[in-house]
This record gives sequence, C-alpha cells and structure tokens, in this order.
Amino acid sequence: MRTWKNYLCMLAALVVTLGFTSCESDEDIGFDLSGLYGVTWFGDMGAGDSWGEPLDSYITFTSGSRPDHGVGTEDLYYTIPPFEYYDTYKFDWFIENGRLYIDYDTGESIIIDYPHVNGNYFYGGIFSKCL
Repeated sequence: MRTWKNYLCMLAALVVTLGFTSCESDEDIGFDLSGLYGVTWFGDMGAGDSWGEPLDSYITFTSGSRPDHGVGTEDLYYTIPPFEYYDTYKFDWFIENGRLYIDYDTGESIIIDYPHVNGNYFYGGIFSKCL
C-alpha cells in the first residue's frame, strides 16, 4: 500500500510540473503576430538603404488558412526626421519550432528567433540572413 501511495505522489508531482510548463505553440505565436485580420507592428528589422542609412519598419502580418503562416508587407521609413518613406517589400512568412521565417519577394530571406510583440512593437533576434 505504501508503494502505491508513492506512485500516486510521483504522478501528482508530474502532472503539476507539466501543468506549470508553458511553451507557446507556433499557432499561438502566429496569432499574436497576425491577429484575426492582420496587424501592423513597428520595429527595427536591421534594414538600411543603399548608403547604409538605418531604416525603421512597419511590418504587417496577415495569416493564411492557419495562424502560423501567411503573407505580409514591410514599409520602410528613414529613422531621422522628416521620416521619409523609402520602400515597401512583400513577403511570405511561417513559424516553425518557435522561429519566424520571412521570405521576401526580392529573394532575400531572414530567420528571427523568439519573435514576440509588446504594445505596438515587434521584437526578435535575427538568426540569419540569406540571399
């Protein structure tokens, strides 16, 4: 009987431990980025113009048939006043294993680790840039 109680205690501890573990699924991350009908976020995606001047991004994610993939646009503006418009790029995106993959229509691709949003800002670490 005592062994049976030990097994029940271990099972209860395992259930409680798993209950407190929170890993966001790819669908949850995608929904946070795109919402129901598309959401525009502000952020520094590391873009620059031909002369190396930094650009800020207004990036819009729109989900497809599932919230972990879709299409989007990135509108680029100069970071210094008068904040002039630079260009717009279209892209396809998907999330796999918590990483955000963005494939631009120009042929360039980037991978972003730990994509998340806070307020109106988009955050994440650029894991790699591919041409």
